[in-house]
Amino acid sequence: MMSKPTKFITIDVGNGWTKGFVLEISKEDNLRLLISKKTSLPTSVGDLNLTVNQILDSLDAKRDNDTALVITSSLENAKSLAEKLGANFALSEVAKEHFLVWLDGKASLSQGTILDAGATSFSASYEASEVGKFILHKTTAVEIENYFGNKKIRPHKIAQSPNEVDLEEAFFRLAASRKTLNFATKGSKSIVLTGAIFSYTPKLTRTALIILDTLQSGVTTQVLIDTELFLDGFGALLAAHPSLDKMNCDFLQNLGGFVSLGGSGTLKLDYGFSQVQEISVNQEEIAIVPAKSDQLVEVSIDGTKEAEKVWGGSFGILIDGRVKPLNLSFGNEESRQKITSWYNSLEKTEFI
Repeated sequence: MMSKPTKFITIDVGNGWTKGFVLEISKEDNLRLLISKKTSLPTSVGDLNLTVNQILDSLDAKRDNDTALVITSSLENAKSLAEKLGANFALSEVAKEHFLVWLDGKASLSQGTILDAGATSFSASYEASEVGKFILHKTTAVEIENYFGNKKIRPHKIAQSPNEVDLEEAFFRLAASRKTLNFATKGSKSIVLTGAIFSYTPKLTRTALIILDTLQSGVTTQVLIDTELFLDGFGALLAAHPSLDKMNCDFLQNLGGFVSLGGSGTLKLDYGFSQVQEISVNQEEIAIVPAKSDQLVEVSIDGTKEAEKVWGGSFGILIDGRVKPLNLSFGNEESRQKITSWYNSLEKTEFI
């Protein structure tokens, strides 16, 4: 009888980048997986074998009976490559489904939605004027179109300058809006963010504002971020080894509970104590109520029938009183000043 593996290698072959991880079961906690090594390389789409073997060499992980190899990808030839290497394989979509099933087992994190800012996101097309209304720096429609035209050709290219980051964050506001448009009616309780622009952000406040900007009125949700770009790799691991479904792995950071009022309003926060806290938020105000990641809070928006339960987090409970959709326009100085003031408002909360 073959022994169960105690070490795992996962390789996520993306359109732009390939990520490799080595995981081991913790000696102190046999229900926790630890990432012991990780590496990444631009994907050689024409020769996946080259990229995957370079990843394996870089990880320098010994393959034996105690080590399992799992590969995930949406690219052609990835499955045949996995078979050649004796690895388990899961399509990226299947990996995400298994991740969401795992997340569904976590308290108050059921019915999740994944917002993936990976390279495939750039295949979508948006009007330059729609992207431009969220951009802080002065630019033109032609410059916007050229940037994202080049991004489709070179999806592995990472935003380097503040202006490039600004462009990509504006783009993903629109991508996220498509996902969250019917968020409330679909009954989703949590949003998980993954992809370089989210996972490697130098300022969480910028990511928080992207999500607040896209949430429709009346939505309360939990927001988590994949800090290691490991979501697909972990999902593929669960698909290949279902017995790991009770495992924990520390690659998700809880940003907190996000509440979009869509204007001025009042809500009640029940921490499970004798007193229920009542908060009033003015129109156009973004307010924060401190709450730790292990604090479960029941949120009731005035005028709604059902309360929603969310955990605190890096931003505690974040309450947005801005009218949705946001009244912004491309090339308008007043719009840029509004966005700047929202950033500044959120940055005051970073100490929490």
